[in-house]
Amino acid sequence: MYVSGEGTDPSGKSRQMWARVKGRTENDLRALRMTAYMFRPGFIQLVDGTVSRVPLYCATAVRPDS
Repeated sequence: MYVSGEGTDPSGKSRQMWARVKGRTENDLRALRMTAYMFRPGFIQLVDGTVSRVPLYCATAVRPDS
């Protein structure tokens, strides 16, 4: 299983490099002729007690108790 991300661009035409790289990785995994699962989460909710080291994420994160 490959955890990718929402906005991944398998066509390789995105203006954002991360979207092109993740899309190319997904395409390469599919080309290996094995069963491949791509998971593209659009949101990851913090579990109780988890603290992000990224200040912006700390300010905008949705906590389970909120």
